[in-house]
Order: sequence, then structure tokens, then C-alpha cells
Amino acid sequence: MNAYAKEHPEALTEELKVALPLKPADVLAHAQRVINFTFVVDPERLEDIAENDTPKALMVGRSLLPVLKAAMPCYSG
Repeated sequence: MNAYAKEHPEALTEELKVALPLKPADVLAHAQRVINFTFVVDPERLEDIAENDTPKALMVGRSLLPVLKAAMPCYSG
């Protein structure tokens, strides 16, 4: 990915360039987020928790939604 970025800088937005150079740990961390927030935790269930009126559910749901949105930019919940 770093080689591609060097060879094709015009293909990357400034937002993406901030993350360069990528390290192996970055790739593994992204894979972990994808697994956790795609297969382990259902994004819609987190939304339901956040909308629930109970204080504990609100605390958990509200604290996890920003993480979910940051990990999955395609998620617009």
C-alpha cells in the first residue's frame, strides 16, 4: 500500500495521505475493527442501545457509536 501511494500520489486525497506511511500494525488494527464491528457487533443493535432510555444502555451505546463510525466510514448511522 505504501508503494502504491508513492507511485500514485494523485489517487489519494489529503485525508488519506495523513495516515501514511502505513505500518503492519495499522493494517492489523483495521482488520480487527472490521471483524468486531461487522461480525461481532451489529451496528443497528448499537443504534438501538443508544436510543434506549436506560442510563447504562445510553452510556454504552453512545460511547461505542463514535468508534463504530470512525472504524467504518461507510457506516452512516
